[in-house]
Amino acid sequence: MTRLIDSYPEIMSVFGREDVNGKLNEYLREALEALEDAPGDKAKATVTLDMNFTRDGDKISIVPIVKSKLPPEPGFRGTTCWLVDGKISVQHPSQLDMFTGPREVTPRARDAG
Repeated sequence: MTRLIDSYPEIMSVFGREDVNGKLNEYLREALEALEDAPGDKAKATVTLDMNFTRDGDKISIVPIVKSKLPPEPGFRGTTCWLVDGKISVQHPSQLDMFTGPREVTPRARDAG
């Protein structure tokens, strides 16, 4: 008797040759790890199985596509800097004198004239 397939679990059993289930399990493990390792209280991961069905005459092709989207890795924190004389300083310009001694006084535009 011919095996007729009309349910999701039966279709998934047909994909055994390409190990779609193995890839889904791999992505599931990666998603759970990423959620556990994500910083903060909230994170989101997605594992998607698309099945593309194509008909050509009386032939049907089913192409599985497995995708995963993991939460982004934590980024780097920014460092506050100030531009002083065309260079970067991690100290506020008004505090530079406290650590390096007095700077040379330069005339301001409003004082000229």
